[in-house]
Amino acid sequence: MSTNFFIVVTIILLILLFAAYGLLMWYMFNRIKQQDKIIDLSSYEINTRNPIDQSIPSALDSFISDCFTDYQLMVLIPRNELYITEVREQEIIKDLAAKVSERISPNFKERLSKYYNPDTLDKVIADKIYIAVLNYCINNNAVIKTEPESKNKG
Repeated sequence: MSTNFFIVVTIILLILLFAAYGLLMWYMFNRIKQQDKIIDLSSYEINTRNPIDQSIPSALDSFISDCFTDYQLMVLIPRNELYITEVREQEIIKDLAAKVSERISPNFKERLSKYYNPDTLDKVIADKIYIAVLNYCINNNAVIKTEPESKNKG
């Protein structure tokens, strides 16, 4: 009888132990969820209280411009290309995009994502790169197109 009693008491203690463990895990899980909500609310409060930095677009433009200036000095000026074709323009865009992605820091990307939608940030950067290269190509090719006209007039 004492063996049966010992087995019953052991089983009851094991059930109580598993129940206590389950309650403890449930409490910890809910506590973690509550802490996550508090952190989210704190983050929301910080983001709504801090005004959006209006210098971010110009900082991105400046960053891309710096990368493009370096690319011009290292690649475009030594090649001395008189006319930039559409194929070459696409190559320049790819090269500049690679240079920008190499140089951009995670902190700067995080700063940009406070102004731009983080899901479309890469597209915004790509569009700005395209505009910078297109502007360069237009200016470069316009000089070539107007040079012969000015020589004929003179």
